[in-house]
Amino acid sequence: KYKTIENLNHEWGLVYWSHQISDWEDIWLPEGNTDPTYDLDWRTFQSQLTTKYISWQADIVREIVPAKHFVTTCIDLGRAGSDDNEMSKNLDLTSVNVYYSPQDGLMHPQPEKIQGGTPWTARHSGPGLVYLLANMARGLKQENFLVTETNATMLGHPPNSGMFPPYPGQLEQVAVALISRGAAMVEY
Repeated sequence: KYKTIENLNHEWGLVYWSHQISDWEDIWLPEGNTDPTYDLDWRTFQSQLTTKYISWQADIVREIVPAKHFVTTCIDLGRAGSDDNEMSKNLDLTSVNVYYSPQDGLMHPQPEKIQGGTPWTARHSGPGLVYLLANMARGLKQENFLVTETNATMLGHPPNSGMFPPYPGQLEQVAVALISRGAAMVEY
């Protein structure tokens, strides 16, 4: 992509922080990287590989199953290193994950702090998130979609996983919200 190490140094802005590298072998591993241009290139590379892999797998499935079946995969919307728009192009229909924080995590407006929350649940909360993910799913192909993963009980990992069973009626509330935005199926 960059052809020369000088171009890489310039395009990544490595000169600015005295991080110039002199050989392709000097490029560090992505873990612990602090350079945003490297991060963008790495995530773009990951995205391209993921898209190629999903497309390759979809083509293989189409060769061995009857044409009456559809080909899809479960997309975790907005995941870093993934281009949902490109990935969905070679799929027959969109299937997505919709995970959210139940209990007070579905309150609007959101409380200042949700008790026992984790960084994951704090980022994935509020009724607006459910609608946002559904709108994103519908927008990938401008048609109805499947929700192939969503929470049926609590959310998170120990020690917080037992702290968030949904309040009575919340599963139905979220399912109706997803259907109202185009979900043709909601499964747990």
